[in-house]
Amino acid sequence: MKETIYLSVIIPAYNEEKLITSTISDIEQYLLQRKYSFEIIIVDDASTDNTVNLIESLKKKYNNISIISNERNQGKGYSIKKGMEIARGTLRLFMDADNSTEINHIDEFMKYVHEGYDVVIGNRKLKESKIKKRQFLYKEKLGDFGNILIRLFAVPEIKDTQCGFKLFSKKAVLKIFPRLTINRWGFDIETLLIANKNGLKIKSVPVSWENREETKVKLLDYIKTLKELFKIKINQINKKYDNRE
Repeated sequence: MKETIYLSVIIPAYNEEKLITSTISDIEQYLLQRKYSFEIIIVDDASTDNTVNLIESLKKKYNNISIISNERNQGKGYSIKKGMEIARGTLRLFMDADNSTEINHIDEFMKYVHEGYDVVIGNRKLKESKIKKRQFLYKEKLGDFGNILIRLFAVPEIKDTQCGFKLFSKKAVLKIFPRLTINRWGFDIETLLIANKNGLKIKSVPVSWENREETKVKLLDYIKTLKELFKIKINQINKKYDNRE
C-alpha cells in the first residue's frame, strides 16, 4: 500500500517545453522548504514537442515527480481528473504548467482548508488580486462576457471560475471528480457547480497572476467553453449534479 502524503500538485501539460522546467523547479524549491510531504503529478496531454523528455529529466533530479500520458489529446479537464484519481494527497492542488499563479500561494490556501473550507480557488476578480501582466483586450472582454453567462447559468456567487489554481480536500475530490463530464476548459465551471450542489464550502482567494504569451487558450476555446456551459446547464436541469446522499 502506497504511503499517503499531505499535498499532491497536479499539472496538466500540453506542449509546455518553454516553461515546464522552470515551473517544476520553482515548485520543488518552494515545497522542499515546507515540513509536509508532497508529490508532483504531471499529466501530459499528448504533447508533440519536448515536454515529456524534459519531465523525464527532472524525474532523475527529484524523486517525487511522476508523469502519466494521454494517448491522444483529451483536454485540461480530462487530464486533471486523471491526475486527481491517482493522487495520494490529503490535499490536492491543480495549477497551470505556465506558472501564471505561483506555488507560493499554497500556504494561504491551506489556511482556509484548515478553517473548514473544502475547495479553495484563486480569484483574479477580487480587488486584492494583482495582475502582473494582462491578457489582450479582446480576451479580457470575452472573459468578462463569459463570466456573466457563467454566473447566470451555473455559479452565481463566483466571479472567476477559470483561474488555474484550485485546492481541494480529499473529501471534495471524491465527491466532485467522479461526476465530471466536461473534458476541456468548461471543466472548471462544472467542478464548482458540483461542489455547490453537494454542499461543499468554497472559498475565493485573491492571487497574483501573470498572463503568459505562451498560453494555449485561443479564441475558439472561448466559444467551445460557452458550448460546454450550455451542456452543463442541461445536466443541471436533468439533476445530474444533485447530492444523492
